[in-house]
Amino acid sequence: MSDDETLLQAASEYGLAGIPMDEADGLPAGANVVLFLRNHLLSRELRQRFRRAKVLFVPISSFDTDLESALYTLRLTFLTDYTAAVARTRRWIEDLGSQTEPISFVSKGPCSTGEPGTSVVCTLAEDLTLDAWVSPTIGPGQWVGVGSYCEIALTTRPSPDRRVPSRSTAPSRPPVCWPPATRGSTRPATSASGPRTSCGASSTGGRRSC
Repeated sequence: MSDDETLLQAASEYGLAGIPMDEADGLPAGANVVLFLRNHLLSRELRQRFRRAKVLFVPISSFDTDLESALYTLRLTFLTDYTAAVARTRRWIEDLGSQTEPISFVSKGPCSTGEPGTSVVCTLAEDLTLDAWVSPTIGPGQWVGVGSYCEIALTTRPSPDRRVPSRSTAPSRPPVCWPPATRGSTRPATSASGPRTSCGASSTGGRRSC
């Protein structure tokens, strides 16, 4: 479902039923919806219209609304293996909770050309909060941003007495960002290890916070 006709046509090429957003009120309870917003921002009204659906939300309007970028985003959304992405997130959580060494991110250059790529080492502060979506399923009434399958958030409460929470060293060229798990894509290898965090994990729906 989308607010953009071109994206609806493109989705039909993947064998999906493209439905204009103005027909959202006719969706049955528990409908599976992939919602691409190119011309509107997320609002309370939109959430209310999809209150009974299972929504995977793709906020194109919050980033680059150029048509080429929007079509690229749509393609990767349908190529992504979300079960594999969740499995990778769970491995990150285990690593972050059980290791004592700094976290290292190492990869080759774009498209594995062999050129220098990302080389980042981070030392994390104590008392961090970890937030991630760790379920491949979405329940009725739930909204899950597509980015939630591709990221883990580490945050800490600001304090004037707190030490700088992280320190990193990196090359002058910027890191290369890749989708976390896409079928048929080439992805640079990344290794990670991190300090132990003292926290009790709890789960609400698919989101894990500790």
